[in-house]
Amino acid sequence: GVFTRRYTQGAVWESTVKQEAAAEATWLEVAQEVFDYFEERTPESRVSRRECTIRWSYAAADHALGARHAALLVEHLEKVLVSAPVEMVWESTFVEVRPYGTSMSLGLLQLLDADCAARAEEGGRESTEEGSGGATKGGGTPKG
Repeated sequence: GVFTRRYTQGAVWESTVKQEAAAEATWLEVAQEVFDYFEERTPESRVSRRECTIRWSYAAADHALGARHAALLVEHLEKVLVSAPVEMVWESTFVEVRPYGTSMSLGLLQLLDADCAARAEEGGRESTEEGSGGATKGGGTPKG
């Protein structure tokens, strides 16, 4: 997954993975079995698993065999993970399965959205504080 952290003191790392996708991780076990099957049948390929993603890499394998097995792997994964909250990435030397929302671009987008929302909230508070010096509830000046 992708983790982000604001550039402030004491900020904590936050996952960009939707909580429901992380909680529904049964897909990861299903994908692991399929990936292991292809790893056993493709010499020099390997499976790597992280907290929220799993990848089958065939960069060191025979290119033709790896590409053929990658096509079969993707075809099989599309069937067994059809209702899982995941996306598949098939590049030239690997196949990866990850929950929706774990790409770096989506992580950056979430971080920027949160930052814009925080700035808008701060701006709203500042204008309220600045405008409250003697103003009435209706926004006019007090009569007197």
